[in-house]
Amino acid sequence: MVAGGFDGASSSSPPVKASTASTTRPALLVHGFAGTKSSWSLVAHTLSAQGLTVEAMSYPPLGTSVGQLAERLVAEVERILRRTGPDKVHLVGHSLGGVVIAQAIADRRLSGRVDTVITLGSPFGGPPWAGVLPFVEIVRALRPGSPVLRRSPPRQCLPACGGCQ
Repeated sequence: MVAGGFDGASSSSPPVKASTASTTRPALLVHGFAGTKSSWSLVAHTLSAQGLTVEAMSYPPLGTSVGQLAERLVAEVERILRRTGPDKVHLVGHSLGGVVIAQAIADRRLSGRVDTVITLGSPFGGPPWAGVLPFVEIVRALRPGSPVLRRSPPRQCLPACGGCQ
């Protein structure tokens, strides 16, 4: 267990000393399609070595919807904030994880609970492979022009940060 609940043991990750309870806002890492919590192992270890409480959300890649994953994200944020004490969390999403974060923010379910959002390689315009994979709900949601992607455009900044006009 590293800094507040991330358990992403990996043979390629450098050993990191577990930090004590952090007074900073925790970070929640949200993996991409077919990823796992351990996909974030190096990032989690690096952030926790800097004193951040870091957790990674897990979910099944198929058989669920972006909306259901967004609900799970909201529940994770609430659980982390209750457990750690700060008023807000930092969210980092890779690929599908960024779309899930954007969906939860668009629904305003995370209003007032998020400090920073970083998305990496999130297919807000739809990934090219979404048209060739089997017809499951989560893949349909990632197709270019889908209602989910039209509803959750990428944001340069969250209104709560005060930097957007």
